[in-house]
Amino acid sequence: MYGPKGFYELKGPPVQAWIAPHAHDQVVWRRLWDISEQLTGLTLPLPSAA
Repeated sequence: MYGPKGFYELKGPPVQAWIAPHAHDQVVWRRLWDISEQLTGLTLPLPSAA
């Protein structure tokens, strides 16, 4: 993931973003993906990089 390098990652040139450790939890990814599919009515394969 990429985002701005500047103040609070709000502006500036793009750089690789810092990702909080809990955001790497695959159980949470799967649950979010499942809930998103239910709410949108869309079914898409879960990306393997997730």
